[in-house]
Amino acid sequence: MGRGLGFSGAARVAGVVAAHAQREGTDAEKFERAKRSMLHLTTAMEGHPDNVAASLYGGVTASASGEVVRLPLGIEPAIVAWVPETQTSTEKSRTTIPSQIPLKDVIYNIGHTALVMGALASGDTSVMRTAFTDRLHQDVRLAAGADLEGRTRSGADDVGMGRVAFGFGTHSAVMCDKASAASIAQQLPPDGVTHVLEIDALGAVLSAS
Repeated sequence: MGRGLGFSGAARVAGVVAAHAQREGTDAEKFERAKRSMLHLTTAMEGHPDNVAASLYGGVTASASGEVVRLPLGIEPAIVAWVPETQTSTEKSRTTIPSQIPLKDVIYNIGHTALVMGALASGDTSVMRTAFTDRLHQDVRLAAGADLEGRTRSGADDVGMGRVAFGFGTHSAVMCDKASAASIAQQLPPDGVTHVLEIDALGAVLSAS
């Protein structure tokens, strides 16, 4: 909890799914039909669909205006996440982002978001590092992150596909091939917790016990 890994979104999805199971049972067809309304409800609770869509549907999702699409993946990467021992405030990190953003930076990020999606779908990892570059929030978060940039750079930039900061600029995640994950994890700072993760393809699942 409080580690910037989308816990609040996942927790809200879990609660809504549990409520559905209590009211409607575990019928798979009913559950699938209910996912759209669950997405709308949890998005309203969370304030945005980013984490709840992925928690509910699994995989890599794009979601806006009440709609969600799962991206086909041309790769099966690992995600090496480094998390500090201290809790952080996502709400606080969002207040550090300027309320007005230059149009050129908006255009830059829209283009690079499309590039990320295309690279994931096609499996073209050669463009991934370029695709992950950002002008809206990464620099702001890293500036608040107690030299996270320097402390997590070692090794990750040599073999990782892309690296991002999350939480209040104090967390780092590297996307890489699975064979490189352990090596990257060993080079991250010891004063935190390192997780080697994979993309969950299932999302929320109901099963009768």
